[in-house]
Amino acid sequence: MANDDGTDPSATIERDLQVFRVNADGSFVADIEFTVLINEERGVKAFAQQSVSYNRSLESMEIVEAYTQKPDGRRMVVTPEQI
Repeated sequence: MANDDGTDPSATIERDLQVFRVNADGSFVADIEFTVLINEERGVKAFAQQSVSYNRSLESMEIVEAYTQKPDGRRMVVTPEQI
């Protein structure tokens, strides 16, 4: 019996970058970039939607760009109503 090493070959996280810029007044701006390569069909279900948490009464959020990149390089833009 093989040991489960906790990895899932159906998807690979290629980039998970979070940059926080904290201002003197304590406010901050967070830039988040998350890139997942779907390796297998079952990975689509697991990564089809991503969530970003924030406190609506204390913070604001702006989605600057969201898209799905197809294997042939085409980008399928996620429109604001899809977010």
